[in-house]
Amino acid sequence: MLHLTAESLTAHGQVLFTGLDLKVEAGERVVVLGASGAGKTTLLNALYRHAGKNAALIPQPHGLVGPLSAAHNVALGRIDQVSLLGNLRSLLWMPQAERSAIQDQLLAVDLPSHFDQPVETLSGGEQSRTAIARALYRGSPLLIADEPCAALDPERARSVLAVLRARFDTIVCSMHDVRAGLALATRIIGVADRKMVFDQPVGDVTEAQLDALYNNGDKSQSSAEQSETNPLDTMPRGCM
Repeated sequence: MLHLTAESLTAHGQVLFTGLDLKVEAGERVVVLGASGAGKTTLLNALYRHAGKNAALIPQPHGLVGPLSAAHNVALGRIDQVSLLGNLRSLLWMPQAERSAIQDQLLAVDLPSHFDQPVETLSGGEQSRTAIARALYRGSPLLIADEPCAALDPERARSVLAVLRARFDTIVCSMHDVRAGLALATRIIGVADRKMVFDQPVGDVTEAQLDALYNNGDKSQSSAEQSETNPLDTMPRGCM
């Protein structure tokens, strides 16, 4: 499905990742694990650019447009699939078929009552779910997601991950909660020092390998601890 290789990924003369050789087959759920600054976001962004229009993206930060409603932010998931005139019409007057389709995605993430609410007035968790609904609305077989549940409580995270598993044939994502990542994955990629240090079926990954990724063995780091500042960070195609 995807095969990305590169001796190094660079931006502005800075080496951001080295020794990249990543192949993703259809039907896999690949979870990328590693400590803050390890290179997870760089890897996911590179894979997303390589995938082109065949992927939906849930980025960090979410790339939402604050003054627009949740519905219009979800609609941006297909902005490159609609003409300029069609996008302008939707902004001013959204057709009923589009409204219904978007409402279905908001319902899937338990936000049906926030359809017309500006996302800048939503909580962090609600904004996160809006970004997830935008990816659902795009309708691609492949999802690339950067810690999609970092702002959600455990129960909500389990619900959202179940929706993602049901809706996307193939998933590549990073997870701030390692245990949740292990439960989701068919395959784990460990990232440290801006390179891949292991790539194995989830059942073959050992506690020692996980401990080595995080040094202190903490496998439930917060999103703030896990987030990366990366010159290659991109907005989703639905927000360009």
